[in-house]
Amino acid sequence: MLKAKKMLLVLAMVLSAALIFSGCGSSSTESGGKKETGEKIVIKYSLPDAAIDGVPAYEAAKSMKEKMEKYSNGQIEVKLYPGGQLGSEQKNVPDVQKGIIEMAMITAGNMTQFSPSIGVYDFPYLFMSREETYKVVDSITDDLNELQIKESGTRSVAWLEQGFRHLTNSKRPVNSMEDLKGLKIRVPNNKYVVEAFKSWGVEPVPIAWDETFNAVQQKVVDGQENPYSSIYQSKMYEVQSYVTELHYKIWLGCIIVNDKWFQGLPQDIQEAITKAGQEVMQENRDLMVKTEADLKKELEAKGLQISGPPSDEEQWMKNAMSIWPKFYGELPDPTILDKAMAVLGREKP
Repeated sequence: MLKAKKMLLVLAMVLSAALIFSGCGSSSTESGGKKETGEKIVIKYSLPDAAIDGVPAYEAAKSMKEKMEKYSNGQIEVKLYPGGQLGSEQKNVPDVQKGIIEMAMITAGNMTQFSPSIGVYDFPYLFMSREETYKVVDSITDDLNELQIKESGTRSVAWLEQGFRHLTNSKRPVNSMEDLKGLKIRVPNNKYVVEAFKSWGVEPVPIAWDETFNAVQQKVVDGQENPYSSIYQSKMYEVQSYVTELHYKIWLGCIIVNDKWFQGLPQDIQEAITKAGQEVMQENRDLMVKTEADLKKELEAKGLQISGPPSDEEQWMKNAMSIWPKFYGELPDPTILDKAMAVLGREKP
C-alpha cells in the first residue's frame, strides 16, 4: 500500500512538472517567440490621426496590407486602424514595444523620443530636395535600423514621405524672414522644429495636430506648417489665406514593428513583410512626385495664395542650421549624421 502511494506521488509530480513546462512553452507565440509555419498571423496596423482616406500615408497603408497578405499567401491578415483610432503616435510606439499592436506608422519627429538616433532626420535643412532625401534614406537605413532596434526594440520596415512642410498663415504673404515678425505659428511638439522657428524670430506654439484646425480658426495661432497633403485634407484653406513654400523639413514617417516579434516570425513571413515594405516605399515616392503638383493646384483653386520659396531662404537656412550644434549631443551615435552628410557631400555647420 505504501509503495503504491509513493508511485502515485511520483506520477503526480511528473504530471505537475509537465504542466508547468507546457505552460511556459505556451507563450512562444508572443513578441519574442517563434511562430509556427502556416499559423495565421493577425497584424493590427495603427495609423496617425492625420492618416485618413485620400492622404498618401493612408494609401501606402492600404497597399502595405494588400501586399503583406498577398506575399504571405494569406497567412497574414492585416487590420487597419486609420485616423488615430488606436491612440496617438506617442501611445502607439509603447504599444508596439509591448506587443499590444504589431505595426504602426510613426512620423520621424515623434519616433525620435523613443529612438533618439532618428533625430538625424529632424535637423532643419538637412535635405533640400526629394532626390537628396531618397539618397540618404536609402544609404543609411540599415545603420539607422540597428540603432533603432538597440534604442527602442523596434525596427522600420519602410520609410515614407509626404512632401516638404510649408508655412500657412491668415495674416499676410511671407516672402522674407522680415514678414514673419509678430506671427504665432503652430508647430509639432518637436524641439528641433521649435528651435528652428525661434531662430527665425517666430513665436512657435506646440499644439497637437488634432487641435490645430480649431486653434487656427479661433485665432489662438496665426498659422501652421505642414505638407500640401495635410493642408488639403484638413481643409486648412477654410481658415488660412497664404502659403509659403519652404525646404526646411520634409515629412518622413516609418512603419515600425517590434523587432523580437519580427525575428520570431517564420523566414518566409519576414521576407513577405520586408518585400511589401520595399515596394510600398517606392510606390509612395512615385505617388508623391505625381500628385503634389495637383494638390498645389487644388489649394490655389480653393483660394490659397501660394508663394515661395522666400527670396532670402538662404538666410532662413543659415539661421536654422546655426542650431545644429545644440543637438549633436542628442544623437547616441553622432556618426549617423556624419554618414548622412557624406552622402550629401556636405560638411556639418
